[in-house]
Amino acid sequence: MSMNYQHPGKRHTFPCGCTGILPNIVGKTRQSNWLARPCGLQGWACRVHFIIKSSLHLARAYGHKPINSNTEHSIIRKMMKAKKCWRCKEPLKWKMGLGKTPHLHHSHKTGEILGFTCPRCNPRMLEYEVDKLRKYVQRLKRSVSLALLSRTVS
Repeated sequence: MSMNYQHPGKRHTFPCGCTGILPNIVGKTRQSNWLARPCGLQGWACRVHFIIKSSLHLARAYGHKPINSNTEHSIIRKMMKAKKCWRCKEPLKWKMGLGKTPHLHHSHKTGEILGFTCPRCNPRMLEYEVDKLRKYVQRLKRSVSLALLSRTVS
């Protein structure tokens, strides 16, 4: 088997068959794009491969059905070309980063792939936002309690 070298900003074909331009390196940071995301110490991994493996990991952790690991990458790549969020039908923006990247939505009962959703519509992001708001409310309650306590003491 020949070596599969990766060169930033150049066309690359992963062993799975996914092909496109690899992201560049900015400073010392490897970037992400629709084709690939940083993996390991120096290279990139196919984004679809990562999505499928991530689904399997999360399904094990939370007890639901994952995306079928034998799903052809071309099926998911075709879904990546959708212009609108599967859930809210608003324009889908392929920005990379935590809370920015669209998520592949699937049925947790059957594993059926439904389409990409914007981060706002992704249920896990909604959980994250709810947790963040709960912590904020707790901080506000503590602040109010402290303010009331300081008034009664003085």
